[in-house]
Amino acid sequence: MDTPQYRHLIETFFMSQPQQITQIFQELLSALEAEGEFLPASPMSQNYETASVNPEIHLLPGNLKDARDAIFPYFWGTDSWSSPLHLENVKGPANNASLIGALACLLKNPNLCTDTYSQRSNELEVKAVTALANLLFYHTDDPWGVFTMGGTISNLYGAKIGIEKVLPGAMHHGLQGERIAGIVSEASHYSNQSVAGWLGMGTAQLHSIPTDASLAMRLDLLEEKLEELYTDGVKVAYVVATFGTTDTFGVDDVAQIRCITETLAQKYGQPRPQLHVDGAVGEV
Repeated sequence: MDTPQYRHLIETFFMSQPQQITQIFQELLSALEAEGEFLPASPMSQNYETASVNPEIHLLPGNLKDARDAIFPYFWGTDSWSSPLHLENVKGPANNASLIGALACLLKNPNLCTDTYSQRSNELEVKAVTALANLLFYHTDDPWGVFTMGGTISNLYGAKIGIEKVLPGAMHHGLQGERIAGIVSEASHYSNQSVAGWLGMGTAQLHSIPTDASLAMRLDLLEEKLEELYTDGVKVAYVVATFGTTDTFGVDDVAQIRCITETLAQKYGQPRPQLHVDGAVGEV
């Protein structure tokens, strides 16, 4: 091992350099501010031909400005928070507080998620859940929640809970040949297809319900599909209600969906499907 080069690598990328990091971050913010003054332009063409064969790995360790130059140009020309092309319903603008919070979290080990090692970070999660619950007036007496890596994983959690409800022990024993189904609307997020495959249920067992003119799930067709599945002996594990998460910003009638699922599950003597509301809007 080249010891001097190794030390240079550690000092450059892992030792604190507040002045240089501040300078580079200021440059990125200035570039972003300047970009916001531009009119929307045609997107740049992709260069996949050399992306996979030109790793840009050199013998020289490089410096922090190389990291800036290697990444930022690839985002130049994409829509900024203030652009009329930006989809607000997918991911909202990062306010200054969230920007500072994200940077602060990046300086700590994100794997320290248990009480034994995390010092007070778990306490911070409880405070965040409590604050959010009070903002939404939801279970304010005993707020509870789960932090996930994004909307797709949230959908996976909801579906998995549903499978476990209709087939207890599936976590350990699998589906064991049982016919398990999930229901979404045609305007639901595409990640539901991936989730059905990942959980072993199969995408063919994910049933899409057409939407009405407002892009909300048609309740009459939901009721018909549930009747059909229950009559055919299929266990309906979950129903995903869309709550503004997609490009169409469809909003389903969650209360009525719950009423329909509970009524029909009781009619056929089946466990009530997990009602998962996909409402990952304005993430930061």
